[in-house]
Amino acid sequence: MKRWIACLLTMALCAGMTACGGQDITLEESEPAAASGSAASGESAEPTAKIGVVFTTSGLGDNNFNDMIYRGLTRAEEELGIQFDYSEPSSNGEIVTMLRNFVQDGSYDLVITLAADSASAMEEVSAEYPDQKFEIIDTTVEGDNVRSIMKSGADQGFMAGIIAGMLTQEEGFDKINSEKVVGAVMGMDVPLLRAVVAGYEAGARYYDSEVQVISSTVGSFGDPGKGKEMATAQYNQGADIILNGAGGSGMGVFTAAEEQDKYAIGTGSNQNSLSPDHILATATFELESLVYDEAKALIDGTWEAGVVNPGMKEGAIGYTVAESNIEIPQEILDKADAACQTLIDNNIKLPETVEEVDAWLEEYGQG
Repeated sequence: MKRWIACLLTMALCAGMTACGGQDITLEESEPAAASGSAASGESAEPTAKIGVVFTTSGLGDNNFNDMIYRGLTRAEEELGIQFDYSEPSSNGEIVTMLRNFVQDGSYDLVITLAADSASAMEEVSAEYPDQKFEIIDTTVEGDNVRSIMKSGADQGFMAGIIAGMLTQEEGFDKINSEKVVGAVMGMDVPLLRAVVAGYEAGARYYDSEVQVISSTVGSFGDPGKGKEMATAQYNQGADIILNGAGGSGMGVFTAAEEQDKYAIGTGSNQNSLSPDHILATATFELESLVYDEAKALIDGTWEAGVVNPGMKEGAIGYTVAESNIEIPQEILDKADAACQTLIDNNIKLPETVEEVDAWLEEYGQG
């Protein structure tokens, strides 16, 4: 059996469900396991399933998707008896080889990778091995042996936009300027993140259509320097709140928020503690629970190829203000909850592109 990589992380669960859902989780370092790159050390019983994971180039410790997948599979290992192994590519070019390594081992029931920059590798390898089960997260790959879990980006953006759009007008609130401008920094120019921006703009302008949204794309999930540069430019253009939709590149957004003494909003796993005086909230994606459920389905024999798009209605998307030192006025949080509940109750579909936002607001906006 081939195994990769050294450092392991342990799972620590923090309190709290906040506003439309959102589980707050933190990571702590642990001693490396005896078997480098494997989550199992000294296992004796036959595993109920074996799963191989190729993470993104951001690697473990990204405070986002890689860490959430690791925690979900660690929970499945402890509670369901699976075994999982993982690899961390240093470049996108290594992903194809790492996927093939798992498949050629011959013992893995499921092989997982994630994000848009892994899509071409997944397309290539899944076509070569039609009898192997594959899964890709946060993008879509067609194939009879591939399951794609692509969250509703518009739902996640909307959550963040509602808070940003109302708070940017909050008079006398620390770090808020007089301009109705908010920003967003995305990792790559892909449909999912375009939907995040569209949802963010719909949310930011939901109660006041005059709010302006600036967005930029880094072109990578692993370039925090460029993420910082883009965020700084947006703050200089009048934005006082910026959404981090750039993965590892988004760590630069938080750095810029600290240096400019402005605000940011996280995405994915709760990122509030990374800069609690500057991160207002995190628009959460409950990937840890979803990955656990995927492992359970694999064991139960109910796993199926295809595309699923979990969002607010399914409880996969929410937001949390836990671990932030910034006290958002309760009236804003109540309005955010009311807005997302309205969408759920009336089965309202959010815009997927910024070109659709004006028409959507004409029909559904409140201001």
